[in-house]
Amino acid sequence: SATEPKAAKKEKITSYSSVTVTSPAPEAVLVNTGGVIKVEVATDPPLGSGHSVRILVDGQVKATGTRATVSEVFRGAHTVAAEVIDGSGRVMRRSDTVNFYVRQQSALFRRAN
Repeated sequence: SATEPKAAKKEKITSYSSVTVTSPAPEAVLVNTGGVIKVEVATDPPLGSGHSVRILVDGQVKATGTRATVSEVFRGAHTVAAEVIDGSGRVMRRSDTVNFYVRQQSALFRRAN
C-alpha cells in the first residue's frame, strides 16, 4: 500500500483517549454572528482511517468533520458536542457538551454617524 509522508507508523486506531470541542470555548458569548458559528474539534489520537466526526448543535447533527461552519444558530443559549464515528456508524467516543451563547446587538443601540 502507499505510504503517507506524515505517518511513519500507521496503526489501526481502535479507541480515542479524548474528543474535545476546541471552538467555541465553554461558556463563550458570540456576538453578531449572523446565525453562523465555526466549530473545531480535536481528537487524540488524530482521526483514524475510516473514522469521521459528527458535530451536534443543540443535540442535532449539523455537520461532519473536525472543522465546520454551522448556520441557523440564532440568539440564545446553545450546546455543541462531537462524536467520533467508525466506518459502520458506531459512536466510538463523544466529547463533553459545551455550552455557548449567541447575542445579537439591537439596532436600537447603534451609534449615530
